[in-house]
Amino acid sequence: TTHPGGGEYILIRSGDRFVGGIVELEDPEGVEYSRWLGYLSVADVDDAVQFNAANGGRAVAGPLDLPGVGRAAAIRDPEGAVVGLLRSKLGDPLDSLTPVVGVVVWNELLAADDVAAAEFYAALAGLEVDEKQREGGVYRVLRSQGLDRAGVMPRPAVELQPLWLTHFGVDDVAAATGRAEESGARVLLAPDPRLRDGRFAVVVDPGGAVLALRQWDE
Repeated sequence: TTHPGGGEYILIRSGDRFVGGIVELEDPEGVEYSRWLGYLSVADVDDAVQFNAANGGRAVAGPLDLPGVGRAAAIRDPEGAVVGLLRSKLGDPLDSLTPVVGVVVWNELLAADDVAAAEFYAALAGLEVDEKQREGGVYRVLRSQGLDRAGVMPRPAVELQPLWLTHFGVDDVAAATGRAEESGARVLLAPDPRLRDGRFAVVVDPGGAVLALRQWDE
């Protein structure tokens, strides 16, 4: 298919479910990098962009109308993490589409200030914040309509730029990490039984995009 800004847009599918898309875009500052861009559903994209700006963030792209899809934008939040905003004409994904191997199963913000970030996103997208006690401290979950939508946690190191981390479901995280490395990815965090029961890894793909691999029991 074709991207509204011109150029090829590649759709990624796992079985009969669309997972995401790949598009080549030029950075205004000429910097070459890749990233996974998750989208938050918001009631009004323009209002959300203005709310972000009023709180110290800025727009990266849009707002713009995507023909047949809806209105979208990409923003840097007050801490600098990049995320997409979308008001879809087609409606949000069905909550009955449970996470499975091969699709995005979770999105997680690694924040400089997880308390402030959770409050910001709750206000931005009309979400609730649920604090969960787990080993290592409090984990904040963003919820709507009774379902968990995303997580917010402190970034693991102060030198790490806050970012949204996309989790892909895999059936065997060790094997998936090995396949990623064989395909040119760099392993940032190998599976470790001390971290999330050894069912989690973080890699950087050959283009520089960071993603998480999460072992998922269907």
